[in-house]
Amino acid sequence: ELFGAECVKFLLKLQAISAIDGDACRLVPVPEAVLAVEADNVGYGAFFVMANMTIWPCEEDLLLATDFEQTFSSEGLEPVMYLSEDSLALVCGAPREKASSVLDICCGSGVQ
Repeated sequence: ELFGAECVKFLLKLQAISAIDGDACRLVPVPEAVLAVEADNVGYGAFFVMANMTIWPCEEDLLLATDFEQTFSSEGLEPVMYLSEDSLALVCGAPREKASSVLDICCGSGVQ
């Protein structure tokens, strides 16, 4: 188990991941998926999970989320640049102190 029940519930609420009922071929609504995790924190109601973004494990306690590795644009999509080794090195070297707020200035993944 990579994440644990609390992390799975958090990612579901953020819609970073989605639950899928494979038998019924349906996307499970977030409240229903969270209840399934709370009721069964090992099997999660036997739902499948699909990531809505790429989640990179950078360090033991650090996950980084970004768009899927897509290097071309289309009419409705301008993807964030994928992460390369130099980007991951910058992430690993960044300060890890808690902050009361952060600023996202629309610079993609922010580590380029």
